[in-house]
Amino acid sequence: MDPLSQGVIGAVAAQQKTNKSHFILATIIGFFSGLAPDIDVFFRSSSDPLFYLEFHRQFTHSLVFIPIGGLICSSIFYYLFLRNKDITFKQTYIYATLGYATHGVLDSYTTYGTQLLLSLIHISEPTRLLSIAYGVLWVIKKR
Repeated sequence: MDPLSQGVIGAVAAQQKTNKSHFILATIIGFFSGLAPDIDVFFRSSSDPLFYLEFHRQFTHSLVFIPIGGLICSSIFYYLFLRNKDITFKQTYIYATLGYATHGVLDSYTTYGTQLLLSLIHISEPTRLLSIAYGVLWVIKKR
């Protein structure tokens, strides 16, 4: 999805939880937070030219990372620009998190897709799983 659409959708999401006095700030915070997950395009490796393709749309786009991404965005916005404004950090966090949350979901509808459940789903072999489960049960019994 193009960056402008990501920002606009993030802005609209942030506007849903604002009042008239914070409408413009929420829009700006949501817009830039909606763009933020694509910061991973700057992560490169000089030794692995495919690193960018493997890394893009992974943890920064996952559902698990949304509160963390919102926290990072809100911290930057609040402490650099909004500390002296009539807005609390909590409000900034809500607007940033709402904007950030739209990005991965929107990217999941593109032909490239995204790994929304990156940190939640892992493939495991039955033999490895059984050996780990046996070890856990053995430790519980011996304790």
